Amino acid sequence: MLRGLQLLRLPRAAADIARRHRELHTQLPSVVEDAASAAARAVGTALAEANAKERLIDAASLPSLPSIDAAYLAQRFLIHSMHHEHKLPLAGWKIGATAAVAQQRLQLPGPFYGPVFRRDITKSPANVVPDPARLRLRGVEAEYVFTMGKTLPVQATDFSEAQVLDAVSVVCPAIEVCASRLSAPAGTALTIADQASHGKLVLGWQHRIPVQQWLQRFAPALADFPVSLRCGDKEVARGDGTAVLNNPSHALTWLANELRRANLQLRAGDFVTTGTMTDLTPVQAGQAWSADFTGLGIVRVSFAEGAPSTLSDGDWAELTQQAAPLR
Repeated sequence: MLRGLQLLRLPRAAADIARRHRELHTQLPSVVEDAASAAARAVGTALAEANAKERLIDAASLPSLPSIDAAYLAQRFLIHSMHHEHKLPLAGWKIGATAAVAQQRLQLPGPFYGPVFRRDITKSPANVVPDPARLRLRGVEAEYVFTMGKTLPVQATDFSEAQVLDAVSVVCPAIEVCASRLSAPAGTALTIADQASHGKLVLGWQHRIPVQQWLQRFAPALADFPVSLRCGDKEVARGDGTAVLNNPSHALTWLANELRRANLQLRAGDFVTTGTMTDLTPVQAGQAWSADFTGLGIVRVSFAEGAPSTLSDGDWAELTQQAAPLR
């Protein structure tokens, strides 16, 4: 993605390339220190600190990002700072704006992506504490999550969809809670830098199925398997997988190739939430939401006072072990 900035050139030897790809998830690309990269560094570092300390930041206090390329560079500084300074590891990716209406609203030519950190993944039923001083909630989305069972290889050409899906282990239904570390709405570049509006990922893990089962039963007839997004007992939105670049597997393949061009890769154990089937639906404190995925099951999240839902180290170890039959 970072076409307008000078990136580190990878070494030619295959072993060195593989090593470098592993490192680049938490190391920074080599860039010319110009105004764009300086702004990206400042934005990414500030957003990481706001995320780690769970507090909002005033968008007006941040320098302007001059391009979408600079926004993705800010993400790299964010990931680096979260990993090295705050000890909060990357656990996967989100894809947004997979529908044409969202792309038009954001004035983008296609989807965008952002990092998902381990701390922000939990299992249904979940509770997200609505604290406006810590996180500005934007809404909920019903999505399919693909979990990688194998790391995609390092290669010079784009991945085929078959190649990407061969590396997937399981698929599960989920609710993405979209949120922001920014105290007020900002432009598209800052939105992308701010983890592409990712807040929390609630997995319907008990409803996961092997990817081959999903491909055989669901993918050929996505419209026959709608999802109903409900607030309490009231249906608020309904959609299906055709809203996600016509098929969530298309979105996953798009991400794999965008990461490859940015000298990154999908790794074994990554969770990828592929884009909403129901558009972004605003939430309020005190509400309870559910997403009923036809043929799979129901994912639940509430927004109430009390303890937030988190995964312990033991829970996380069990989760990743269950997600890794192909490794």
